[in-house]
Amino acid sequence: MNDKLTIIVRYTTKSGLAKTFSDEVLKLGILPEIRKEDGCEEYSYYLSAENPSEVVLLERWASEEKQIAHLAGKAMEKLRLVKDEYVVSQTVEKFNIRK
Repeated sequence: MNDKLTIIVRYTTKSGLAKTFSDEVLKLGILPEIRKEDGCEEYSYYLSAENPSEVVLLERWASEEKQIAHLAGKAMEKLRLVKDEYVVSQTVEKFNIRK
């Protein structure tokens, strides 16, 4: 069964650089590139209202297979470089949606 997949990624950036990190991702065109990928239903960054070093990424995919294919894409290569510059840690939670 190809269950839909929701992923919540919580990034902790270097001190106070969450907005700078997300601005760089936008500037490089990474978000629109990923949003066009096959199976991507949502890919959105949210800045914490309380912590200037925290960003949450909400991903929704048609299936886990589509999300795995996304990891090998060019946009992810670019994102890895930005993460290397700004992100100090991350946590990932995955949820299957069944309807």
